[in-house]
Amino acid sequence: MSAKSMYISFLNDATTSMAKVNKVPDSDYLTYFTSNGIVVGREEIIDPIEYDDIDGLQKGVVTLLEEKSPVSSVLIASSLYKHHASKDNQSDSNSDLQIITLRDAQVLTAQNIVINCEQFVLFTDQVVGVVSGKLDLNQFKA
Repeated sequence: MSAKSMYISFLNDATTSMAKVNKVPDSDYLTYFTSNGIVVGREEIIDPIEYDDIDGLQKGVVTLLEEKSPVSSVLIASSLYKHHASKDNQSDSNSDLQIITLRDAQVLTAQNIVINCEQFVLFTDQVVGVVSGKLDLNQFKA
């Protein structure tokens, strides 16, 4: 994991912890500045499904659905990544993938369009800066 990715991860953890302690609404949001726009959201921890073969992955998904746990394409992609990385003797950690998974996200594009997303994956190599808190993206529109 790069130093930047590690710092962003620590900042996410610190922000979430402080939000729980202070009990301030929306204080667990972070705002990420990228070269292509601004992204605001809450970090979502993805716990990949561990499996040995595709049938195992399918059984894992069925189990989650039976437990009424959320299943998303990001969960499946993270599970596939972890499985294939471990087979290739690469790291088996999603943190080494260097992604930030956000929920309740908003993206302000370079074209001044605000996109609301239930879930958003941001690659840490795209981040140029981070601000704690949920900034109002409308204040940045030209």
